[in-house]
Amino acid sequence: MRIAVVEDQPETLAAICASVNAETDFTLAGSASTFDDAKRLIANGDFDLLLLDLQLHDISALDLISYCIDTGDANVLVLSALGDESSVVGAIRRGAHGYLLKDQSMRDIGAAIRQVRDGESPLTPAVARHLIRVLHPTTDSSSQSLLTNRELQVLQALANGYTYKEVAARYGLSYHTVVDYTRSLYRKLEVGTRTAAVVAGARRGLISIK
Repeated sequence: MRIAVVEDQPETLAAICASVNAETDFTLAGSASTFDDAKRLIANGDFDLLLLDLQLHDISALDLISYCIDTGDANVLVLSALGDESSVVGAIRRGAHGYLLKDQSMRDIGAAIRQVRDGESPLTPAVARHLIRVLHPTTDSSSQSLLTNRELQVLQALANGYTYKEVAARYGLSYHTVVDYTRSLYRKLEVGTRTAAVVAGARRGLISIK
């Protein structure tokens, strides 16, 4: 998996690049530390996932998410010190596939990249809470019967941060069965990512965010 990294702090950039290079299934496809360099990196398009800092020398990088999504088919995973509501919601609305705060360890970053590769959308719990506060839950009678009990269990586990493998172990299911349940609830909720499913489920009052 080819990873591009955008980060304006030299020490942090070096640490992230070293972490990517240390993984046998990752390849560092390039890096940038300024908005303009990041835009050129994205335009080149030679990567599968963009690991993006949202603040580049006091310039917001939110527009780079939209640019990346519009330019190619790469995924975007935000890694930022910005945990405020505006940044979180702005990034998700522009198409980010996950959002981690910078207090995550390098090991967690690697795991998060693999989650995105596997079709999941990793969220720091505080990030998920921001999304739900903005998108207020609304419950109606049709929502209650939208998902099966097992689909609700899977969705709640995903909202709590479990990976597919952890959900499978928790409920005695196979990994592929969890994937099937997830695809089914995506279809019923009319969403395409884990993040969107969690937000849609919480808005309908189907699950809670801890």
